[in-house]
Amino acid sequence: MSNLTVWKQLQSVPNEAKKEIKGGRLSGMTDISPLWRYRQMTETFGPVGFGWKFEVIRFWTDEADVKDSVKTRASHVHVRLWVKVDGEWSAGIDGVGGSMLVASEKNGLYHSDEAYKMALTDALSVAMKVLGLGADVYWFKGSKYSEEAPNSLPEPMVKAVPKVPIKKASALTPVADKDEDKLERFKSSMMVLEEKKEGTIEEAMKQHGHKCLNDVPAESRRDIYLWSVTYSK
Repeated sequence: MSNLTVWKQLQSVPNEAKKEIKGGRLSGMTDISPLWRYRQMTETFGPVGFGWKFEVIRFWTDEADVKDSVKTRASHVHVRLWVKVDGEWSAGIDGVGGSMLVASEKNGLYHSDEAYKMALTDALSVAMKVLGLGADVYWFKGSKYSEEAPNSLPEPMVKAVPKVPIKKASALTPVADKDEDKLERFKSSMMVLEEKKEGTIEEAMKQHGHKCLNDVPAESRRDIYLWSVTYSK
């Protein structure tokens, strides 16, 4: 078995297991069916508990102020995944996922009773992703639903940027304001982690090649935050 045997078995995602997200800040991204993920793991390694297994390391929540003392809460899960290859169990493969438990929406606060379940699903997908599960969706440049791989290695992508008409600078101001709000929430969340474990921010910046929190681009903030959650000296 080559180093890429498992990756190649898991990387392709059929169209029926993909769903384009429409609306919200994740609009345009691709959602992969959790049941398809579990079926692929079972086909490749065997039934859960025998050929692959996972353990929940911990659940926790983080709280953040939005404005006017309105507080939102995010639920997080840290899981550890193992797979059996040629009769031998692998080392643990960690994944961290999250989902909003209490979100601030235009009609007020919304409390999700499925937040922990969604966070667990997210964490498992993160752990399975490093095995190659669904890699084509995250890797291939161009259409998210491309049937064929490009001839050369593509640049990693998370979201295909849609074409938009050129607007005047004044029309772009609200977008900038929204990004500033997101940056402030990111910085606030990182400061909470820094209070719990001194040196977290400095190490996170060093590991991801940034000088300070203000330099972190929007598309990298979630990954840096999730990395920081599991950081230990």
